[in-house]
Amino acid sequence: MAGEIAERLSRVRERMEAAARRAGRDPSAVRLLAVSKLVPAERVVEAAEAGQTLFGENRFQGSAEKLARVRELRGADAPPLQWHFIGHLQSNKVRKVLQTFDCVQSLDSLDLIRRVEHVAADLGITARGLLQVNCSGAPTQYGFPPERLEEAAEAAARCPHLRIEGLMAIGPNTTDEKVIRAAFRDVRRRAEELAQRGFDGVTMETLSLGMSGDFEPAIEEGSTLVRIGTAIFGPRER
Repeated sequence: MAGEIAERLSRVRERMEAAARRAGRDPSAVRLLAVSKLVPAERVVEAAEAGQTLFGENRFQGSAEKLARVRELRGADAPPLQWHFIGHLQSNKVRKVLQTFDCVQSLDSLDLIRRVEHVAADLGITARGLLQVNCSGAPTQYGFPPERLEEAAEAAARCPHLRIEGLMAIGPNTTDEKVIRAAFRDVRRRAEELAQRGFDGVTMETLSLGMSGDFEPAIEEGSTLVRIGTAIFGPRER
């Protein structure tokens, strides 16, 4: 139905604002990334028309075509959208992802950091990225163990064509809010510690924490960017 996505966006933004105010935070300090995986270009355009400007994809396959279709539908005069890559990034896809996306939120290994630096240097660009943290300890989850974040930041600091802007984490797969909050709180604490170290080319301005099921406690624990898909676009058609 027309306006469905605009209504969903409005409700999400209201919940974000309320969570920020509960934590005594300025609501404008928290950004919303709309996760558009498996969402047709036409629905992305509807979200953009409702004021959404930041989107994320977790698969490269098909994303370049979707982004091109979104640009075509919006017209040449439409203001540009920002696109983040938020899924696991394979080494052989780095070049295409850097040519397509504005930021990679899922830098999850030293090898990937080095590969991004090499490709960015070859392209003559400065890549933007976040270090992904495995804050749950789950063996199936990608990301640096929290105790290896300093090592990752040191490696990134040696990469002149890579700018690290913060951390990204996926919350623990549990309904226990205390466990979720503790994990997010630990990520925030480690971001603060890294910021104090002052690594070259590494800032902690972005904490990408929280998805449709846990973005409110994430905001209350310090998230500055939440990644919302289902609450905006509804269940995906696979």
